[in-house]
Amino acid sequence: METSVVVTDKPVKHKKTMRNLLIGFIVMMALLTFFSKTINNVSLAKVSVASPFSAALQKAVNSGGKFESKGNTTVSAEISCRVESVPVSVGDTVSAGETLVKLELDYLADQLSAEQDALTKMKNNRSKAALGYTAQDYTQMEVAVDVAKDNLDKAQEDYNEVKAAFDAGTADQSQMDAVAQALRAAQNDYDIQKSQLSHAKSVDSKQKKASKLDLENMDIDIAAQQQKIDDIQAVIDGGSSIVSPIDGIVQKIDAQEGAILSPSQPAAELADTSEGMTFTADVTNDDADLMPLGAETDIEINGGSDTVHAVLTEKKDSAAQPGEMTTLYFDISSADTASLNIQPNQAGDLSYTQKTQGYETTVPNDAIREDSTSKFILVVSENDTPLGKQEVLHRVDVIVLDSDAFRTAISGALGPGAEVVTGSDKPVSDGDTVRLAS
Repeated sequence: METSVVVTDKPVKHKKTMRNLLIGFIVMMALLTFFSKTINNVSLAKVSVASPFSAALQKAVNSGGKFESKGNTTVSAEISCRVESVPVSVGDTVSAGETLVKLELDYLADQLSAEQDALTKMKNNRSKAALGYTAQDYTQMEVAVDVAKDNLDKAQEDYNEVKAAFDAGTADQSQMDAVAQALRAAQNDYDIQKSQLSHAKSVDSKQKKASKLDLENMDIDIAAQQQKIDDIQAVIDGGSSIVSPIDGIVQKIDAQEGAILSPSQPAAELADTSEGMTFTADVTNDDADLMPLGAETDIEINGGSDTVHAVLTEKKDSAAQPGEMTTLYFDISSADTASLNIQPNQAGDLSYTQKTQGYETTVPNDAIREDSTSKFILVVSENDTPLGKQEVLHRVDVIVLDSDAFRTAISGALGPGAEVVTGSDKPVSDGDTVRLAS
C-alpha cells in the first residue's frame, strides 16, 4: 500500500501577509507624519526672530521750530520830512548805514529856511529883551501873534475842508499831506510868537528889561531852535535819507512814497541780526534732559537742503504746555544768519543724537511684550516630539533698562544664542508651537 505526502504553502502565505501589513503600516505612518507636518506648516503661527546682542543705544531728539531775531529796532525820522522813495522791501537784509528811506531834498531845504528865519527872530527878540523893550516892540510882537493866530485858523480851516473831501473820496493823500504840513508849520510859528510876547511881558515894567531868568529861558528856546536847524542840516549832509543803524532784516516798512513822516511815526522796523539769531523748539521734558547746555547740533532749513550750526544756550518751561514741554533756545551766529539769509519766523528742524552707555543685552523694540503682571519676551526653543523636532515658545520676564527708537536694553534670564520673537502672522503666547519664518 502506497503512502501519499501532501505539501502545503500556508506558512509562506502567512509570512507574505505579515510583511505586507508591516509595509502598509510603515507607509501609513509615513503618510501621517507627512500630512501632520504639512498641516502644522499651514496651521501654526509663523514667527520672525532675532538674537539679542550688546550695544549702546542711540537717543534722538527731533522737533520742528523757528528762527527769531534777538531784538527788533524801530527806525524813525528825526525831523518832519517828505518821502521821495523807499529803496528796500520787507525781507531784505541790510547793513548798518544802508539807506532805508530817501527823503525829498527840496522839502528839507524849505524847512531849513523857515527854521533859520524863526531863529533870527528869536535872537532879535532876545537882544531887545536884554536892552529893554519899547512900547513899539510890544505892539509889533502883539501884531505878530495876531497874524500867526490868523494863519493858524486859516490852516485849520483848510485842513478841515480837505479832510472832509478826503473822507468823501474827492481828495487824495498828497493833498492831505500838504494841508497837514501847513497846519503844523502855522502852529509852530504861532507858538514861537506867543513865547516871545510872553517873555516880553514878563519884563519888569519899570526897567523895561528882561530878568536873568527870562533871558535864560529865551536862551533855552534859542538853543532848541538851533538844534532843529542842526538836525535838518545833518539829514541834508547825510544824503537826505534815513539809514539803518544796525545790521538786520527789514520786517516792516511804514514810510510811503510822497507821504510826510514826522518824528513820532516809525519809518521801518528791523530785526537785529548783528549778533546772530535764536532758534527755538519745544520738546518733551525727557528729550530736554538729553541735551545739556552747550550741546551742539545742526538745524535743517530750506526743506533740508541746508543746515546751520547751533549751540544750546537756554532751557525754559514751555509757555504753550507748561510742566509737560520744555522750550530750547539755540544760538545761531551772525555769519551763518547772513550767508544762509535766514529770516525771522522761518521754520527749521532740530535733530540731535546722543549715545548711551553700553548694555549687555538689547533686543528689537518689537520683541517687548506686556501684560498686567510684567513685561516679557517670547523665546523660541527646539523640542523633540513624535512628529520630530518642533519650535515651541516660552515666556521670559524681563526688566526694561532703557530704549531708543529701535532697540530696548533689558535684564533677564536669557541664555547665549537665544532667539526672541519680534513678530508673527498670528497671535502667539507661552507654550505655543510655531514655525520660523524663512
